[in-house]
Amino acid sequence: MKLNFTKIVFALFSVLSVGILSAQNINQMVVTNNGNSTQYDFVLGAFGDNTLAVNAEATLVDDGVDPGSDACEPITMDFMDDIAVIDRGTCSFIDKVRNAQAAGAVAVVICNSQLDPTTGDDISDAAIIPGVAAGTVTDDVTALVVGISFNDCQTLKLDLESGTTTIAFTFECAMPDYGPEVVWGANGEGAFNGGLNGWSVDKGDGSSLEDGGWFYDIDAILDRGAFGTNAGFAQTPTACNGVMLFDSDFYDTAGEADGAAGTGFNDGVCISDAGAGLFCEGLLISPDIDLAALNSTQGFEVSWTQSVRQFQSEYFLLLSRDGGATFADTIAINSDIAVNTRVDDTRSVPLCGYNDVSQFRFAFLYRGAFYFWAIDDVIINEVPTTVDLSANPFFANYPNLVTPASQVDEAAFIIDVENLEAGTATNTSVDVEIFNLTTGTSVYTDSQNYPDIGCGVLDENRVFPDRFTGELDEGSYEIRYTVNTDDDVNTANNTQSVGFEIGGDTFRKIDRDAVIAAGNDAYIAVPDEAFYSIGQYYKIPNGSGFKATSCRFGFEPENDDNGNPLEFNAIINFQLFRWLDDGDFQCQPGERVLVGSSRRIVSSSQPEDFTNLFVELTNPNDVDAEIELADDGDYIMMASFSPLSSTAAPLRTLATPQADLPHYYGGTNLAFTQQFNEYRGGGFMLAVGIDGDEEDRTYGTGNNFTVYMPLTIKPLGATDTEDLLDDQSISVFPNPVSEMLYVDMNLDAATDINLELVDVQGRVIATQNYNSTSGVLEMNVATVPAGIYSLNVRTEDGLTSKKVIIQ
Repeated sequence: MKLNFTKIVFALFSVLSVGILSAQNINQMVVTNNGNSTQYDFVLGAFGDNTLAVNAEATLVDDGVDPGSDACEPITMDFMDDIAVIDRGTCSFIDKVRNAQAAGAVAVVICNSQLDPTTGDDISDAAIIPGVAAGTVTDDVTALVVGISFNDCQTLKLDLESGTTTIAFTFECAMPDYGPEVVWGANGEGAFNGGLNGWSVDKGDGSSLEDGGWFYDIDAILDRGAFGTNAGFAQTPTACNGVMLFDSDFYDTAGEADGAAGTGFNDGVCISDAGAGLFCEGLLISPDIDLAALNSTQGFEVSWTQSVRQFQSEYFLLLSRDGGATFADTIAINSDIAVNTRVDDTRSVPLCGYNDVSQFRFAFLYRGAFYFWAIDDVIINEVPTTVDLSANPFFANYPNLVTPASQVDEAAFIIDVENLEAGTATNTSVDVEIFNLTTGTSVYTDSQNYPDIGCGVLDENRVFPDRFTGELDEGSYEIRYTVNTDDDVNTANNTQSVGFEIGGDTFRKIDRDAVIAAGNDAYIAVPDEAFYSIGQYYKIPNGSGFKATSCRFGFEPENDDNGNPLEFNAIINFQLFRWLDDGDFQCQPGERVLVGSSRRIVSSSQPEDFTNLFVELTNPNDVDAEIELADDGDYIMMASFSPLSSTAAPLRTLATPQADLPHYYGGTNLAFTQQFNEYRGGGFMLAVGIDGDEEDRTYGTGNNFTVYMPLTIKPLGATDTEDLLDDQSISVFPNPVSEMLYVDMNLDAATDINLELVDVQGRVIATQNYNSTSGVLEMNVATVPAGIYSLNVRTEDGLTSKKVIIQ
């Protein structure tokens, strides 16, 4: 039986708006004014006495220096064990609190600003988290420190102005108010109040971290590990009486990152290394539950609250019919959580076909590979046998994010569909559409019927029998999937869509700027392999009359233990191959013909923008000849790293991970290979080796990440390359821009300057020419539609391009 992924049934618990709960910390803030009491959301500061219960009069601070309410100057007011209310400002949180404490305040409430001082975004509903810089000594702060939102603070200030106002900070740990649908857990059976209470674990007795498994944590602390410095506490309704915690970070690192004496990775009690297939595993097992005795004519679901931060861990719910002797069903959960992301929420999974089981047990299996998983408030609900059919985020998109207008490709379609509820979905179908966003018209539609989909079933890998083979004009498009079924109780999750572009002269799989914005997730290295080849596949339907001219490529070096880039010296060989596949979708040495090449020496001693290398390709047989392309050609653009030192760490390739759905081609490739026995789409080509064996490597195909390697083609005979100017010699401002864009040449006097604004399809939106300049140029963009553009700056010395955002 294929069962569903986790269903998120409650809103996320935001760490910005919910008081942090643990057995040691206050968790209620009640403001009373003129006999009326209101409970406020807040967060505890990272310093101060967070166990302090306070009930006192509150006063807005005035330090006598405008703005007086920020407490950035010494305070002459006498708070006499009262509560100081302070606005966020330019000084540090700890300076504010110290000034208030020196004036006698026993507690400090810090109000957030309306706008984020860094981005300008509206954060008026978010509570500020009072923190301190790493290493700051805070032992002198004995006051309670909390943060509230800007909007709540405006209400609080009105109370302060209208008369005596008191604030009570208290501790309370109340069970959630469950309804009659909760058939198990309403009396705290899954709240872990004081311990396991009938639950069991497969390592130790669940009371000690040293066992390296699930343990009962009365304090709900999540920051014991080396990388959990700011994790704080679990965010569950009854975390105040403890949670069950699996601390993968701490188990591996013993709380210290590499570099500390005797500690670091692999120094804890339970080691994990997902890249090597090594996980720190543990089971948290429920007591026996008699579902048959309930005589329910409806369905059941297991629900739990959690605080989890993901790296490369795996999460499962196991279901047993025989009291845990065997587990009949294994259900993957939490698979939607992105790498390095913290999630606090409530989730549920339906129990399909378990109504008649008298010895029901379930277990949470954690295959830990950083960082942590805390579970609390586990219940079983009785649910109607309704249908909630969801369009799963695994589907085929177009073979490229951007495709030249001369090379419109085919499209195949697939999407997984899953039933999130206990009923059976009938009369199910999926519609697919290619929609032209530029003209607002539909250019292709198709539909496919599905069989009945039962409780919790994931119907996957069902490819549409037909594919799109038509023409597309230049413009922006979307592929849209829509799920249809009888009596669907939730249609909000019935659609998925992904965009693509037709235009220009360059094949692109990914948006470089979006990928780089992902931070550390934007670079891929092959573990312990300094010599490797990596690249990208492209289908060129109409190659006759066209030539390949250039590509782009990005990488960055590994960092040392302090986060600084390591020195490197390497050769990168770029090779464009015609791939003559024999049908196994692996590129053997005898299946490829070299048609274009280039070579770059890169070094940390000669810095440039390594994330966006421009690579001009030449014909390996005749440097003066063009690289002619063939119709219906399969081409592979590869980069092979050859470090000049045998001890060099691998250089990391710019790429986007599988979780980035607009740039994920696994569904696309599966649809083409399964239904039509063709390789199309694809995220990367990869091979590892040793120095000097590049020609003997077999390139494997894969989809779990996508490489940044756009390939440019042009008509035969067209001018195809330009010298590149130093990017540092030209700057544009302001950026983003809404009216007048300025270009500072920072060059000696230049003549015949051309400014060219180009959209993502390669279309020229605006141009401006100058005869000469040695200073700042202007371009009016007030009438240009908002979006992301490239500004090409040409002089007699060459070309440079800058990204411009128009608001």
